[in-house]
Amino acid sequence: MRSSLFLLFVSSFCTYSAWASAVDNERCSDVHVLYPTDKSIVDDHIDPTAYVVIQNQHTSLSYLKTVLVHKQKHNGWFLTKQIWNDHEDQEHKNLAQVTVVQYNLDELKTDLPDQYWYSAQIDQDGVECWVESDHFDIKG
Repeated sequence: MRSSLFLLFVSSFCTYSAWASAVDNERCSDVHVLYPTDKSIVDDHIDPTAYVVIQNQHTSLSYLKTVLVHKQKHNGWFLTKQIWNDHEDQEHKNLAQVTVVQYNLDELKTDLPDQYWYSAQIDQDGVECWVESDHFDIKG
């Protein structure tokens, strides 16, 4: 009995892990981040704003939220700052062919310089998916 429960637990865990991995790796088809690229460098002293430019080639997508992600060098933790969501801005919920989201870097409470990337959550035909920008540097 004990070995049966263990096997059931292990098989359930493996199934869940495989499913979670598939969801994590799911990408939004026809949605691409045009900017920033891996060559982008944002300098907080020149312009205290950062932008993400998203291209959409799909006819009807709902834009759910955008977060700015930062992996801290000193401890390896991932920090996220939500910079836009559909609850606060119903007018722009439908993802346009080109969508730009601006973020004021003065609100960023972390050490600069460091590396960041954007992650946007999209509803594509009833299925939620994520699209990410390349990693880029923000100088302070």
